[in-house]
Amino acid sequence: MMPLTFADVGQSQIIKRIGGSPEVKKHLEDGAKSRLLRSTRVRI
Repeated sequence: MMPLTFADVGQSQIIKRIGGSPEVKKHLEDGAKSRLLRSTRVRI
């Protein structure tokens, strides 16, 4: 495994583990959920 900051721009990566305090993990989880909700909204 390598830090995500070492990944090449534009190349897909699979995140296998997220480190950090419970607060950091919760923050990242909440951000991912909000981005998912924004990307699945449909405009009529």
